[in-house]
Amino acid sequence: MAREGYLWHQGEETIHSEKLARPPKTGKEKRQNFWYYHKWHVLIAAVVILAAIFLVRDFLTRDNPDYKIGVVTSRAISEEGVEAMEAQLELYGEDVNGDGVVEVAVDNYSLDATNSDAVMANITRLIGDFQTGETMLYFCDETGYNYIDEQEGWDAEHKQMEVPDAFQGDLELTADMRFMTDETWQDEDDAARWNAAYTLYENLAAGNAVTPEEETAHGAAALAQASEGA
Repeated sequence: MAREGYLWHQGEETIHSEKLARPPKTGKEKRQNFWYYHKWHVLIAAVVILAAIFLVRDFLTRDNPDYKIGVVTSRAISEEGVEAMEAQLELYGEDVNGDGVVEVAVDNYSLDATNSDAVMANITRLIGDFQTGETMLYFCDETGYNYIDEQEGWDAEHKQMEVPDAFQGDLELTADMRFMTDETWQDEDDAARWNAAYTLYENLAAGNAVTPEEETAHGAAALAQASEGA
C-alpha cells in the first residue's frame, strides 16, 4: 500500500506538497506557474523574434555592399578596427553589384564569455546570418572557429586558411568559408556569392590589390571629405 500511496500522492510520502498541488490563486503565483511550465517556449520565441528584428534592421538600414564578411572573435573589435578591416578588404574585392564602387561590410560577432547578454545577442545575429546565406567568408580566432566548427558550419576544404599579418594584427585569425549543401550550390546567387568571397580571400592572401583606393567606398568617402575641407 505504501507504493500505491506514493503513486497517488497520498500522505507524508508524496513528492508534491498540498501547497504546490493546489491551483495558483494570486497573480504572482499564476505568473510563477506560467513561467515554470512555459519558460523554454518563451525563450525560444524570444530568440526567433530577436533574429527577425536583426535581419529586418539590417535590411532596412544597410545599403547593398559587394561583400558581407563576418569576423567571429572572443573579444569585441572596436568600430575603428572594423572600419580598418573594411577599408583594407575593399582593395582586394571587385565591384560585384556594378554600382561603380567596391564596398565591404564587416560584422563582428564577439563571443566574450564575460558578457553573456552580448554573447546571446551576437549568437542570435550569427544564426540569422547563416540562415540568410549572405556571408560566405569569415575571419575567426580560435574561439570563433571552434564555435562554428561545432555546428559543422565550415567547408571542409576551405577552413583555417592563413591570413596575412598586416590584416589580422594581433588577433590571430584564420579565414574560413561557410559550408554549402548541394542544394544551395544550385542557387546561382549563393554560388556566385561564395565564389566572389573566396576570390577576395585569394587576392588578400596573395597581396593582390585589384581595386584602386579611390574606387573603394572608404577611399571615395575619404576623398570627398578631404575635398569638402579644402
